Amino acid sequence: MVVPKDTNLEDMLSKLNDVNEKIQFTIEKERNDQMPFLDTCIIKTESGFKFKVHRKPTNKEDYVHFYSGHSERVKSGIVIGFFLRAMRICDDEYIEDEIKHIYEAFTKLKYPKGYLIRLKGKA
Repeated sequence: MVVPKDTNLEDMLSKLNDVNEKIQFTIEKERNDQMPFLDTCIIKTESGFKFKVHRKPTNKEDYVHFYSGHSERVKSGIVIGFFLRAMRICDDEYIEDEIKHIYEAFTKLKYPKGYLIRLKGKA
């Protein structure tokens, strides 16, 4: 959505947030030619836009531990979901860093490297 330049976004946000104290909105602003939108980081370049996965600064990488009581299906589904998200969102120049990040995050949760490689192949 394109907002007219003369719109006071802070005033509009305040009016929206005054409607119901239990429903509060925020505004994401572009910083350094990047803007988060849901779990995607949109990067503005001279030739257009590029995309990579966005994680909030408060993200703790606290996912299901490999030795938890969850079923094999649940654990594999979570990991496959992370790989699919990376493959669907990331432009070529960001995909390897994101896959490395997934390996590191789940290795800390005791997922065997071979298991992660197999699930990446499934994704």
